[in-house]
Amino acid sequence: MGASADWHYQSEGDYLWMAEAARDMDRNDLVIGQAVDRVVENTVQSGFCPEPRTGDEGLNKALKERWEDESTDPQLCDVAGQLTFHEQTKLVLRDCLVAGDIFALPSREGPVQLVEGHRCRSPHRSKKNIVHGVEMTENRKRLRYWFTKEPINPLAANGLRLKDLRSIEAYDSSGRPNVWHVYFPKRATQTRGVSALAPCFDAASMHDDIQFAELLHRQVASCFFIFRNRTSEWDPTLNNNAARIGNELPADGTQRRIEGVVPGLELTGAKGETLTMDSPNIPNQTYFPHVRMVLTFISINLGLPLVVFLMDASETNFSGYRGAIDQARIGFRNIQGKLVEKWCRPNWWWKVERWAEDDPAMAKALADGSLWKHTWHKPNFAYIEPVKDATADLIRQSNLLISPSRWAAERGHDWNELVNETIRDRRQAIEQALEVAGELNQAHGLAGEASVRWRDLAPLPNADGVAVSIIDGPNGTTTNEEKASA
Repeated sequence: MGASADWHYQSEGDYLWMAEAARDMDRNDLVIGQAVDRVVENTVQSGFCPEPRTGDEGLNKALKERWEDESTDPQLCDVAGQLTFHEQTKLVLRDCLVAGDIFALPSREGPVQLVEGHRCRSPHRSKKNIVHGVEMTENRKRLRYWFTKEPINPLAANGLRLKDLRSIEAYDSSGRPNVWHVYFPKRATQTRGVSALAPCFDAASMHDDIQFAELLHRQVASCFFIFRNRTSEWDPTLNNNAARIGNELPADGTQRRIEGVVPGLELTGAKGETLTMDSPNIPNQTYFPHVRMVLTFISINLGLPLVVFLMDASETNFSGYRGAIDQARIGFRNIQGKLVEKWCRPNWWWKVERWAEDDPAMAKALADGSLWKHTWHKPNFAYIEPVKDATADLIRQSNLLISPSRWAAERGHDWNELVNETIRDRRQAIEQALEVAGELNQAHGLAGEASVRWRDLAPLPNADGVAVSIIDGPNGTTTNEEKASA
């Protein structure tokens, strides 16, 4: 009794079969691929953004600008020159969910090569401690990874020799990973990732079978059934007077051909024979509940509420919808955190170390360790109830329950960027309004109370809780008062 996680799929063939079965479902199943799409899109959204924290604002700005330039250029991100960092992130998450894991190999020139899990293989009959291509110490510390030199020919003989593979050290001389192994383990003894679809293989097969059976059911239902009720008065010798609708072999051995069935045909039975027509109910009353149950099994294994999986909230109320979305977002945020640690952060470390080679300021920061300091802004989620949720944010900030910068990070924003953009946009609006107001006043000879003010052209919103009084009359009496809403 009791075994490590790796023991349960110790056969490399079994392990690879799980990944390929999941890929087949992702590619060909009616619903699986769309479910994975929903998880990836909700988790990655518009992408992850790094925030340097070197202590030097000028250096932080230079690092961000360089990241923006490189992360959006496929030639600088991908060895194949096809994918941006954002697109790579989506593929990394998808492979982790479907196949179980994926590997990233940074090149000396800078771009990163994504290697799918089936290429990490153990050499045939090796005496080394290698589990599905990962060589480890007795304490499970990774030593090196073994990869096929090229994609394996499916027609090749089974078994891989050492010369068929190349090994890559797990860590460099400074202790940083040479191989970025992205997977989401559930046990401490789990060396490789397992597909999130593994628990619902049977459920997905059931769904396909149900759909196929229902299709056959509908095909059969396109026909009709005729029940012949024959009494003792029925005479088998009077076949010529019976309805001719197909082939029939009565008990007396005679044969009748059923043909010429057309809309509006009037059928007449033989003497002593009553004809009753019927057809099956399509679909039957248990079809939809059963399909819903099967789809629920699939969706919960991916951390998706059924309303998101089906993109249909018609069967629940708003409270039920919100509760399901809130629970799903907990899972999405958890996946975001794992992606940051296993994929995003190694990318940043790799790039800034290279940048320091040709930038003195970065080289100095690298020497004192400040160049490594940074954080990642994860994609945020839109308000479900904008007015209520925004009001809650205002209450938290006004009562010092959260700092503005922490709130911005929680919502997936960069506080410094948010402030700078707000000031820049308002400055532009005020300057243009001042210029146009002056032109209008000069052109039309307006002055005093009749003059056009910049606020008439670019009124700015008032902060929550600020009272606005409108003064009218020579005595300065207040004729109207209103309070800005949240």
